[in-house]
Amino acid sequence: MKRKVLIVDDTQLNRLVLMQILTPKYDVVVACNGQEALEMLKDRYQ
Repeated sequence: MKRKVLIVDDTQLNRLVLMQILTPKYDVVVACNGQEALEMLKDRYQ
């Protein structure tokens, strides 16, 4: 089972590059900003 990584960045190009680099080894979850990331984490761990 792959470990999960959360990418948080407001620049789409940065998110895409990181996704390409990390996807072979990790399950990648992406958020566009800090608020979105916090909401995702809150939803997952409540």
